[in-house]
Amino acid sequence: MDPLGIEELEYEATDVHNNIENAFKKSYIHKNRKSRRDVPWWNKTLEKKRKDDRSFWNNPNLCIPSGSQVWYTDGSKLENGDTGAGVYGPRFRMSIAMKQRYTRLKFAP
Repeated sequence: MDPLGIEELEYEATDVHNNIENAFKKSYIHKNRKSRRDVPWWNKTLEKKRKDDRSFWNNPNLCIPSGSQVWYTDGSKLENGDTGAGVYGPRFRMSIAMKQRYTRLKFAP
């Protein structure tokens, strides 16, 4: 078998690429992702609070005073319904797998 020339190699590479792309297109199932705000309890008040909050944190001049503690929280929900949460702060990290038991954590100050 003779080595392929540049043109033949380009042709073969394009053919492999096209086959992979076609296989993907045939097998991929597109799911329309619902917005988190497509729920009955979301309203204009929450939307305004969300925008105000994002504006505050996106401010390039935001300065957290020295000596302040910064804590982060996050939650997630998988397609199978399992939920989880994380809390991160100074010398503290916690991940909580909640399965399908809870949809929200509330931390009191």
